[in-house]
Amino acid sequence: MVVGLFLSGLGSAAADTPAAPVVSEVPARSTPDVRDGAVNSIAKVGSLVVLGGTFTSANDPGATTGVPRSSLLAFDASTGQISRTFAPAVDGPVEVVIPAGDGVSVFVGGNFRTIGGVARKNLARVRVDTGQVMPFDAGNIAGKVNDLRLAGGRLWVGGAFTHVAGRAQAALATVNPSTGAFDPYMGLVVAGVHQAGYPTTMKMDVTPDGSALVLIGNFDTVSGLKRHQIAKLDLTGAQAALSNWQTGFYEASCNPIFYSYMRDLDISPDGRYFVVTTTGSYGGSTGPCDTAARFEVGSTKQGDPPSWVDYTGGDTSFAVEVTPEDVVYVGGHQRWWNNPYGADRAAAGAVSRAGIAALDGTNGLPLSWNPTRDRGVGVFDFMYTPQGLWVGSDTTVIGGQPRGRIALMPLPGSIKPATTRPTLPNRVYTGGVLDSWGRVSDQLVQRQYGGTGAAPAPASSPRGNVAWTGVRGGFMINGQLYLGHSDGSFSRRSFDGTSYGTPVAVDTQDELVSLSEWHNDVARITAMFFDNGRLYYTMSGSSALYYRYFEPESDVVGAKRLTAPTGGLSLSSIRGMFVAGTSIYVVQSNGSLQRAQWSDGAVSGSPAPGTTTTLTGGSGQSWGGRAVFVYQGAVAETPPAASFGSTCAGTTCQFDASESSAGSVGSITSYAWTFGDGTTGSGVAPEHTYTAAGTYSVTLRVTTSSGRTASMTREVQATRPNAAPTAAMSVSCDNLTCVLDGSGSSDPEGDPLTFGWDFGDGESGSGVSVTHSFPTSGTYPVRLTVSDGGSLDTVTREVTVRSGEQAALTQVASVGTGGNRLVHDVAIPAGVRAGDVLVLAMTSNTNAAITPPPGWTLAESVDGTGVSGRLWTRVATSADAGRTVSATTDAYSKSTLTVSAYRGSAGAQVTDTAGSLQNTASIEHPAPTVQVSSPGSWVVTVWSEKSSVAEPMWRLPSDAAERTRAASGGAGKVSTVVADSGSPAPIGAWSAGTASTVEVTKATAFSVVIQAK
Repeated sequence: MVVGLFLSGLGSAAADTPAAPVVSEVPARSTPDVRDGAVNSIAKVGSLVVLGGTFTSANDPGATTGVPRSSLLAFDASTGQISRTFAPAVDGPVEVVIPAGDGVSVFVGGNFRTIGGVARKNLARVRVDTGQVMPFDAGNIAGKVNDLRLAGGRLWVGGAFTHVAGRAQAALATVNPSTGAFDPYMGLVVAGVHQAGYPTTMKMDVTPDGSALVLIGNFDTVSGLKRHQIAKLDLTGAQAALSNWQTGFYEASCNPIFYSYMRDLDISPDGRYFVVTTTGSYGGSTGPCDTAARFEVGSTKQGDPPSWVDYTGGDTSFAVEVTPEDVVYVGGHQRWWNNPYGADRAAAGAVSRAGIAALDGTNGLPLSWNPTRDRGVGVFDFMYTPQGLWVGSDTTVIGGQPRGRIALMPLPGSIKPATTRPTLPNRVYTGGVLDSWGRVSDQLVQRQYGGTGAAPAPASSPRGNVAWTGVRGGFMINGQLYLGHSDGSFSRRSFDGTSYGTPVAVDTQDELVSLSEWHNDVARITAMFFDNGRLYYTMSGSSALYYRYFEPESDVVGAKRLTAPTGGLSLSSIRGMFVAGTSIYVVQSNGSLQRAQWSDGAVSGSPAPGTTTTLTGGSGQSWGGRAVFVYQGAVAETPPAASFGSTCAGTTCQFDASESSAGSVGSITSYAWTFGDGTTGSGVAPEHTYTAAGTYSVTLRVTTSSGRTASMTREVQATRPNAAPTAAMSVSCDNLTCVLDGSGSSDPEGDPLTFGWDFGDGESGSGVSVTHSFPTSGTYPVRLTVSDGGSLDTVTREVTVRSGEQAALTQVASVGTGGNRLVHDVAIPAGVRAGDVLVLAMTSNTNAAITPPPGWTLAESVDGTGVSGRLWTRVATSADAGRTVSATTDAYSKSTLTVSAYRGSAGAQVTDTAGSLQNTASIEHPAPTVQVSSPGSWVVTVWSEKSSVAEPMWRLPSDAAERTRAASGGAGKVSTVVADSGSPAPIGAWSAGTASTVEVTKATAFSVVIQAK
């Protein structure tokens, strides 16, 4: 798992390989010690690292007292201190832990029944801060969970199970990551076995863009099609589909004790390829047993071969991790790599790498990184982060240091240099020049050549400390000249076109057992070049184009000789060849130079058929020699560089660090900002708002995947354009005298405000709060103007005042009915008089069309799925008392219909109404807010809910005066309660508050302001 790194886009294999950071061989000190069992899985959530496995105890770094932890623990990634709040006991092994994507929890898979005291069968979701088991529940997963992945809004579950939540779904399934509910997206049938046992997904991985999933394990077919032990799924459709890609590489048998010999896989962070590791005991130099192999994600071939294979010689490699720069970390109990011919022994070419190694992603050969570890059973998980490589295993020594089953191999460590394919125009050298009769001279010449047509006559170059007559092919990489020799040796030395360094034998592959086949080949080589991790060569007496993997960083030559297609290019008697740009150039025996297109392939490169052309003739233009090579100088490593720009609008500044560079090694993994006002930020393009105008010194610090850093500081100017204030007014009146308050006014910058009042009666005033007596009863347009010295804002309110005693409002009566009906009626209370205000409210449990009662004014209407509400008002006449009022629906609906009457001393009127609809589950039902504009006004509130609960148990706000209730009865019933403020409500925006019931998903509420005249 690669965490917290910036990834490049998808692409095919390239001839140029970037410089790559390699982690340190010495483990960090800041990791806890897991005291027993094994660490099977590692995940990182925020600042915490979470481990899953088979352990029971661990201790903080440097401590000796154990902390009980059952199969799960979390610790601080920087200090290694074990979290004391994350301690969910698990009653079985944990096989996999992955972040849940919310920044606070992990998914946990394994073979258990309870976790944290909560019943969960083999799969759970747990908070990393508290250890609390979350409501997520996938039900009974009938078998062990081996691996998990999040993709496309689904949680992929792989393992040795047969059913998920009672549904037959063997080995691989999808569930909802929030609830755990079964998701039928994965409907493919994983069936059959390799040798014995049950269909099982051992491991899986998903491409970064979520378009494909690769799984390995014990199975033979997927939905009836042959996919023996490995398959690729297409995740771009409405259902998971089987990709056309298929390989037969894993159909071979290994040791029969293994139901499946597949162990791990990892997709590269850019989604180009994946690497698979296996067990199985030694199975020969061409089989899949005890190997690491690369396949291309973009391939759709049937019978697709691996792009490369590396062999341990009979030892298992478990975990594999691919970094963004194509370093492949592998861990197991292997002793060697590059060992295809060793059956539980080191054979020709074997390179010692005990328990852990770093392979080159372009060819699978081991790099020089070699910390070693106590091998035990193996490494069971890696996690690569900007801190370095986390290693989880069953042993306690790595890099020669005691580390209990979890270790961090930190960054920075070393750098694997970049390699590039040479280009033309360039200097092309010929050493040990051959004439047309095949006679060799001990000299070195060069031509400046552009790749087309004739070249200038060769110029002599210093021959240096090389016996060119005994050379057998050569090439250059990064200022190093690699040469084969007639005695079968292979060496390198620095060469700058004039001077030569001391020769160094390239023989890491010979340190245990000499790779004599390679040295025999070297003695017969007629031409060679290097490209994309492969050393290509031709030999006398053969027309084949051979190649071996070659790793310049560790001086390892691949143990196996392989053959590339020739594309029809004649190679039987050539006297030199090189690759430059997109072409291969070949010197024929007559000295002529030919060119063909060079095609990059996953397995090897090759000349493209039908593209050969002759560029120069023989004799005088003879190119032939013992070695023909293109000059490549040493590549200078460039450091990272931090760079950013900024634009500010007022006090809000936008920063952009996209021009920052990682240099020649790795990629930028973090952008850390210090904004100069005591605050910090992260990300490539953050936005920051300063609290005050001014000049701020901003610093950007970038960190790369190689552990290197760079910083840049520059000043930004935050300005503050004047923003207008906001005027706000509140009013409180007693008879003709009102207190007018503007303290609710505000200014965005906090500027001091001045207040000017126009009372609407010809008088004016100033100050934040004023008391004013109006001359007579009436309604006055009072205007408040506020100023911050640069901008103004005004607000106007209609203020009604009355002389003498305020008109009083009283509640006359409230009644209601309920039922399942077409005609919804209720009798107006008998005590109603002319001039009373009537409030009629209806709520139904359907969306049937409602015909309103005649003579009533519709005030509010709310409609949701399966619920409708209406509010009507009217001023009563003398004929209304005791009369039945009816509304009708075009289909039977369960409803309530309530009517309430209110009376003022000189009549009453409705001044404001509001309605609301609730369509989500809740026990709380807030009353809509209305505007009370006149003293003495009351607010009436009607709450209704739809549910199947026999008794809704309405609980009203403490200051609400309940007036009546009504209910329709039965399933899907409607229940209503009517209440009012019981006294005048305060001037301004006002709500009766929140009523509560049992939890319902559908509710309505209406608020009505009634003013006495």
